[in-house]
Amino acid sequence: MMASEPFTALAWIMAICTALLSGTYLAFSVIVLPSLATLRPSEGIEAMNAINRVILKTAFMPLFFGSTVLALLMVLTGLWYWSEPGAGASFVAGFDDISPNGWDTIMDVNLGGTYHCTHAASEHLKDGGGAVVNVASVAGQEGAPYMSHYAAAKAAIINLTRTLAMEWAGDDVRVNCIAPGFVATPGLEAQMGVSADDVDRDEVDRRIGVSEEIADAVRFLASPAASFVVGETLTAGGVPQGEEVPSL
Repeated sequence: MMASEPFTALAWIMAICTALLSGTYLAFSVIVLPSLATLRPSEGIEAMNAINRVILKTAFMPLFFGSTVLALLMVLTGLWYWSEPGAGASFVAGFDDISPNGWDTIMDVNLGGTYHCTHAASEHLKDGGGAVVNVASVAGQEGAPYMSHYAAAKAAIINLTRTLAMEWAGDDVRVNCIAPGFVATPGLEAQMGVSADDVDRDEVDRRIGVSEEIADAVRFLASPAASFVVGETLTAGGVPQGEEVPSL
């Protein structure tokens, strides 16, 4: 979710620039051109050239170059975010309402993104050893109603982590995974009204964490302190729910 936010913002800016540019020429066509028709040919040509110079300097060039720069930023931002092993996306829908395209998209972003990142880094990791920390979710461990596509993708990442850990151990590469629960991100705040400012790290009895806590756990798994931790999934989800005791 977070990967998409800067990309979406830049896309909106691009759309606004394009709309302004189109609006400039539309206004020119509707307002200015009829007036030029009343001039003599020589005057009309001279006026047309002057107007073109004004439009070129004040509208077209700034918007064109601005849009070009923003397009480049969109590409760079997209590449940077997609290079993260934790890239992910989802949407809420019942299983029967998920189209094949919707299913494939969530699978590709979550599971496919993890595959592409680890696959691209494998040669460098095996040259001297290293550590991989994949990002799954408690949804991949416990399931998530109305998010079957997301839960299935995250469950696959957990299995992929354990499989790669066995394959790459001989190359001195440790592969582990973290499965966060609810984390106070802007997306969670929009959905549940809970921000990072509402979360107290000193409080144990809670089920919502902050991004720094996930980062701390990832730092541990990637550090020499976890040298004997291989193929494991660390759950960072706060207090477990557990099973309710049935009444007699």
